[in-house]
Amino acid sequence: MRDKMTVSKRILNIFTVAVVIALVSCTFISKYVFDMRTPVVSVVKSASMEINGEMYYNKVIPKSAVFVGSEGRKYVYVVRERNGLFGNEFYIVTAEITVNAENEEYAVMGGRNVSGNDNIVIQPDSALEFADVVRIAAE
Repeated sequence: MRDKMTVSKRILNIFTVAVVIALVSCTFISKYVFDMRTPVVSVVKSASMEINGEMYYNKVIPKSAVFVGSEGRKYVYVVRERNGLFGNEFYIVTAEITVNAENEEYAVMGGRNVSGNDNIVIQPDSALEFADVVRIAAE
């Protein structure tokens, strides 16, 4: 009788270890697939610089970061951070802006929707939408 219990406990322990290994493996595979399907974006923070030799401006960004909506309103994609399924994750919000000045390469943002410390997406490879989860490209 004692041997049967010992064998049962061993089988239960082996089964428990197998289930734990399977769950850990599934978690790593899920994270890998999640990362592969998540768009990678390049970001920039606004800078201060002289535009057109006229004035020194704050909140200057590349023009490739400025998009025009269906009603002609200009906006940028801003990357925010939140707690997600696999820890902290980055997601997209759109922020309406005004363009106060510009040259061939840069635009000066106006408005209160974007701060100088925000990560602003430049030249996204794919269409982005509000609340899309993204990864930030390594610099």
